[in-house]
Amino acid sequence: MAINKRGLEDKKGVSAIVATLIIVLLVIVAAGIVWVVIRNIVQDGAEQVEFGQKCLEVNLEYVSVTESSSTECDPGETAYDVTLRRSAGGDEIAGIVVVLLNDENSTEPQEFGEIGELETETATVCTEFSDANKMEYTAYFEDAAGTPIYCQTNEREFS
Repeated sequence: MAINKRGLEDKKGVSAIVATLIIVLLVIVAAGIVWVVIRNIVQDGAEQVEFGQKCLEVNLEYVSVTESSSTECDPGETAYDVTLRRSAGGDEIAGIVVVLLNDENSTEPQEFGEIGELETETATVCTEFSDANKMEYTAYFEDAAGTPIYCQTNEREFS
């Protein structure tokens, strides 16, 4: 360290070193924050791609929708027997949701249940209207937290 005219130590050199260290530490911290954010985005994107691939491999087919005399529905509601078939391929799904519609109304999404590969299943769907003419059905998977990940919705008109 240099001594100035008054006999005191000159600390200008030390100040420059401290300032440089602080800047280097700030850059390292900023790089760490950016890395964490980017890593989370990439991981989330990879999970979405994984579920997208799973959805492409699941093939559900409409078989029929018929009005039924089931006693599962509340008085005043109309019961429909919905039959779906699943082709071979794809992972095990968590379930299927079904919505029945007419020109003016629709039901809330109702749980259809699960269908294994090469199985045909029938479930009763209750509506507050009696002239349903269209059905939407969607398979879904669940992520690690149990949140449903819905596949593409299929539509089918019927009479």
